[in-house]
Amino acid sequence: MTHNTAEGMLSSHVIALMSHVLLYDKASLSDLPEIIFTATGFALRDDWCNEVECDALQTLHAVNTALQGNRSMSTLLLACVNFGGDVDSVAAIAMGLASLTPEYVVDIPASLVHGLESGEFGQNYLRQLDTALASRYPVLLAHI
Repeated sequence: MTHNTAEGMLSSHVIALMSHVLLYDKASLSDLPEIIFTATGFALRDDWCNEVECDALQTLHAVNTALQGNRSMSTLLLACVNFGGDVDSVAAIAMGLASLTPEYVVDIPASLVHGLESGEFGQNYLRQLDTALASRYPVLLAHI
């Protein structure tokens, strides 16, 4: 419902395809732009340097730029935040994609993990969501 525009649907398609080829085809990050272009005709940029508006296509470019320019989760998160603007979307998508590839070093500071809030959608909710998704999609077990 929140992406019921041509750009929103395209961006959802692109992120789903990126997730799929990283998880099932073991694609390399450097191959993602070509895979996406071949499948959708959309050219992902890897040079985004502006603040990210609440815009699906800008988000895609920022995600790809951050993914291509980093190889550790900590620097990826910083790169996403440093764009400015709608960085929660950029970071959530980029970190999720990075978690699907062995090309990324998992080095999130313990304080970010242990300091996560415990509210309605906090630590416990996220753990339950991980478990539920992994039970439905066993391929995810290696990534949680």
